[in-house]
Amino acid sequence: MNVTSTLHETCSSLLVGGLVSICLTGTALGDNGNSAAAYRAGYNLILDEDWPGAIAAFDTLSQQHPNSEWADDAAFWRCYGHQQQGAPAVESFACYEKVLEQHEGSEWDDDVRRALVRLARQLDQEGRSEYRDKVRDFGVDADSDRTLAILVALGDIGDERSLDVILERLDATTDEHVRARIVEILEDIESPRAVEKLKVLIRTDPAMRVRMAAIDALGDHEDVDIAPLLMQLARDPNQPDPVRMEAIDELSDIEIPGLRAFLKELALGDSDAVAMEAIDELSDDDEHSEETVQLLLEILGETAHARRRAEVLDSLADVGTQSAVDGLIRVAKTDPDPRIRRIATEALGDMETVAAREALIGLLKDTD
Repeated sequence: MNVTSTLHETCSSLLVGGLVSICLTGTALGDNGNSAAAYRAGYNLILDEDWPGAIAAFDTLSQQHPNSEWADDAAFWRCYGHQQQGAPAVESFACYEKVLEQHEGSEWDDDVRRALVRLARQLDQEGRSEYRDKVRDFGVDADSDRTLAILVALGDIGDERSLDVILERLDATTDEHVRARIVEILEDIESPRAVEKLKVLIRTDPAMRVRMAAIDALGDHEDVDIAPLLMQLARDPNQPDPVRMEAIDELSDIEIPGLRAFLKELALGDSDAVAMEAIDELSDDDEHSEETVQLLLEILGETAHARRRAEVLDSLADVGTQSAVDGLIRVAKTDPDPRIRRIATEALGDMETVAAREALIGLLKDTD
């Protein structure tokens, strides 16, 4: 499933055997609820290390909901459960290989490939070199993975000599998958040279994957004033949307004056994808909920884009204050677009509060 299609709800973060660090949400947009509930049940069994139970749960999900947007997640965790349960490396390799074949383009691709690389290395050491050959065409092959492990260790040391080696390897590497992973190492190295290198990569690297990794890494250097650079990136229509959205995501973690007004500017800007990201970040600001509601209502009144207006209404429901309820009532009653009135009504239902309930009852009376 695509992570950009999920609601920004409370996430569980799990580092699995050095393979996975991913944000998992409880509800997916467009999901009928049943497959999401089945996935959560299986995932909870993974957390409990109940491998047989998790495997059975994900098998059931795959059988009952083969086209669910959780199908790729379930397929990955099913293989992981088998591996943790002690399945032979050959069987685990075949399981992960099947995930790649059946869920091409999944967000789990990188994790599955890394699992296959590690299994190929293990099998190669057991005399099964044909498995090593199978992973040579991956973005990160077994040799690169071993090199990355060394570079990570050098990053943990973090002195200037270690940084020299990391930067030299970064400049000498052409594979963007490997370069992006080397960039991730720089986020934990407290050095002005590391910071400057990240800034250069953000501005000039031809690979979008590398630039996004650099934005994320630079965002973790809390003592560096990166807000001007991030705002420039987010505002620049010549930048790819994913780069602009990554910049917005990092900006949301920084306390800077005028951030909410800046997000409103982006919400009314040239790109739908960037606008949706800005609206979503606005609604996540719990400390300024009343100002947020006001800004969201201003966006609603100033944009004619139907998708953006719908996103604003969902965001008002996320804010959940009385002023948000009042705003949704006004839209549900008076907006000239019947689709927007319907979405506002549904957003009130999503709030599941007493105030929202009373508002819906009032709307029902108005129809009598």
